[in-house]
Amino acid sequence: LIYVPSIMRISADADTFYNPHIKTNILDGSLAVGLKGSTGSKWDWDVSNSLGYNNFHFYGDRTFNASLGSAQTNFDNGGFNFLQNTVNVNFTKPIYTIAQGFNLSMGAEYRYERYSLYQGEEASYKNFDPTGVKATGSQGFPGYQPGDEVNANRNVIGAYVDAEMDVTKEFLLNGAIRAENYSDFGFALNYKLAARLKLNRNFNIRGSVSTGFRAPSLAQINFSSTFTTVQGGTIAEVRIVPNYLEITRKAGIPELTQEKSTN
Repeated sequence: LIYVPSIMRISADADTFYNPHIKTNILDGSLAVGLKGSTGSKWDWDVSNSLGYNNFHFYGDRTFNASLGSAQTNFDNGGFNFLQNTVNVNFTKPIYTIAQGFNLSMGAEYRYERYSLYQGEEASYKNFDPTGVKATGSQGFPGYQPGDEVNANRNVIGAYVDAEMDVTKEFLLNGAIRAENYSDFGFALNYKLAARLKLNRNFNIRGSVSTGFRAPSLAQINFSSTFTTVQGGTIAEVRIVPNYLEITRKAGIPELTQEKSTN
């Protein structure tokens, strides 16, 4: 979420414009490793681990904190990062003696996620004006405050079974079921049923029905930010807050919930 500042005229008599710059330092990396092979009973297997990390750090440049004065024009505004590590193990076995061919797959997954939001330097968000009249923080994009900081994580464990059978050379059936348990959203069970009918070499009829489940991301649940706005000549502090805070409950706003679908 990036707030793009408007160009503000400082002097009505001079051709001078105040245009704060928002700079970002982005670190993004990933690594995936895996092994695969076969057992003596003709099961094909694979094991993998995927690690991903992203850090988004904001800096304010060519701006100033009005309540502090114009001596400082560069600020460390803080930022956020996300880490995800996923371990997978899968087994697959074709069985040619069932109907016209049968394939069975099963596997499990463990996923760890971590989201952190960290504050900027004090001058990027604090109001140093004892009267409170002047705007707070670096103009254009104030830094994240101590109250915005968060360190959140969750674990997800899942398992699935998938079966596919050629009932005849023309008719195929497929079914799958997946169970997952989220440390923050509980248990979810989803399924898929599909079929394909081959009418001739150039024409197939396919159909499927399935259910879906999506938990809100850690960033959606925990993001927080405070900035200054001017409305009708009045300076006010506006804050984007997580749904689980008491202030949102008093406003009648519920916590985020998982999304469920039927397709």
